[in-house]
Amino acid sequence: MSIPLSALRQNYVVLPETATARDASRAVRASGDDWTVLVVELGDGRFAVLQIGELLAALQAWSGGSLRPMHLLAALNEVPGLLAERAGAAVEQDAITLRGARQEQRRRHQRRLVVTSGGTVVGVLADDNMRGGG
Repeated sequence: MSIPLSALRQNYVVLPETATARDASRAVRASGDDWTVLVVELGDGRFAVLQIGELLAALQAWSGGSLRPMHLLAALNEVPGLLAERAGAAVEQDAITLRGARQEQRRRHQRRLVVTSGGTVVGVLADDNMRGGG
């Protein structure tokens, strides 16, 4: 019983919830792939998964459409409506089958599921509409 790595998206970066929007943007830029997924570690084995466009939309909404440097320097956990609705527990790669993981994925916000091995992120199970690698 295990989820094969080939079933997981590998275009992700892991950030702490205290990382800033600027940190997230730089991490995506450094990856060389605009479709890189942000995996935000929330503690207690929980993660939020989002794309940079979703972060930008949340920042725009928060700022009333007028982004300022203070918004880019805010921690991800300070951006209203960004992480809470996307939060979910990760599944351990060797503790569940791919079929079981897909069932769990369907219950998640945006159908995104973080997969870990020994507590370390090894990939994201996501629908094809997230584009990019995997």
